[in-house]
Amino acid sequence: NGGTFAIDEEVVNLTAVAETNGERYFSLKTAMDAAQDGGKVTLVSDCTVDSAITIDKNLTLDLNGYVVSNLVESDRPFQVTAAVEFTVDGTVDGSGMEIPDGNTESFGFIKITAPATVTLSGGTYVGVTNKGAFNKPFSNEDQNIDASGCTISLYDVTAQTNMWFLSTD
Repeated sequence: NGGTFAIDEEVVNLTAVAETNGERYFSLKTAMDAAQDGGKVTLVSDCTVDSAITIDKNLTLDLNGYVVSNLVESDRPFQVTAAVEFTVDGTVDGSGMEIPDGNTESFGFIKITAPATVTLSGGTYVGVTNKGAFNKPFSNEDQNIDASGCTISLYDVTAQTNMWFLSTD
């Protein structure tokens, strides 16, 4: 589950935050990178994300009653960059994603730059964005990205924000 390690006379407590393929990981990004195409990553504790995670394979993120705190500034933590299926399962009570008050530059949660299928099933999504949408498909010829034709499905989702839950280009 976790452990205590001495590093340069500092003590660091490490707690696993996610598991996939029968292995536990100390960061959500590492777990999602390690997941197989078509696999599932399951949270085993609350966690924070402070840099973008690329989603370029079919993947399910099972929040499992825990919360992902978004510390990514001027972007979204989950970047769907290929024509894949990305599912967030928030059906267990307590599941969700949040933008903490200290992150005043966040744009939301999921950025889609390809004709992907994104499904949010359950969960609570809260926070203030910097003029962003929690979930946004993008198309921009100059950047060679095109999410035209993507599918976004929302089931029993609760959201509270100052801007939009979903917006498109």
